Amino acid sequence: MNFNDLKIFQAIYEIGSLNKAAEQLGYAQSNITTRLKVMETELNTKLFLRTQKGVTPTKTGNIFYSATLNIQAELAKVTTQIDQQKKTLLGSEVLISELLNNSGLVSYSHFSKIVVKRQENIVQEAANNLYDLVVTFADLNNNHNYHLQKTRAIKCNYLARESHAFANNLPVLVNSDPICAFRKRTLQDLADKSRILEIDSLQAIEMMVEQGSGISLLPCSFAETKNLVKLRTTDISLEYKIYQSK
Repeated sequence: MNFNDLKIFQAIYEIGSLNKAAEQLGYAQSNITTRLKVMETELNTKLFLRTQKGVTPTKTGNIFYSATLNIQAELAKVTTQIDQQKKTLLGSEVLISELLNNSGLVSYSHFSKIVVKRQENIVQEAANNLYDLVVTFADLNNNHNYHLQKTRAIKCNYLARESHAFANNLPVLVNSDPICAFRKRTLQDLADKSRILEIDSLQAIEMMVEQGSGISLLPCSFAETKNLVKLRTTDISLEYKIYQSK
């Protein structure tokens, strides 16, 4: 027996019909009948009696209905308490992906709300709204609502679909966000600025690199998940910060 069985029992009890309960819950009647038999077997008692109009609860069924309501109420309380413990997260797309998918520090289940902003807007957003965690390349030292929890580094490399992409004079793609750390490092490394192509979206940059239409400095994890080639023999480390609300 599980929590879903309790919902099935409650629907049968309140509606008084296996068929109508099945329709309301979106199940086949045979599934409802099977789950009811499982409950009655585990409890070693009859919960309902069949009539021409449907089903009526037995004395035990009435007792079990009261217990079901109590269990559902307690479950709702626990669910609310769990939701209240979940946190809010602010960050750029690439850093949120790194934090949740590759850092091993937290998972999506820890958060009730995740807000993605361009790096240039994160400082202002953190000033306007309080978040439990902010992951950013920027400093929030002037915002007294947060303290620096830890500093980490994201491994990145120039990625392309083919290893000779630089020789083919493909454009070097950078995010148009002026304070993007990947953009800054690319402009620092690249002597020929005429090859720079600004793109407004990380997703668009990924797509163009995957299609062989450009080169871009991206997290090393992208090379593995998207079957891309690293163009440098050594990876680059870009430092980012995780701030926590006080």
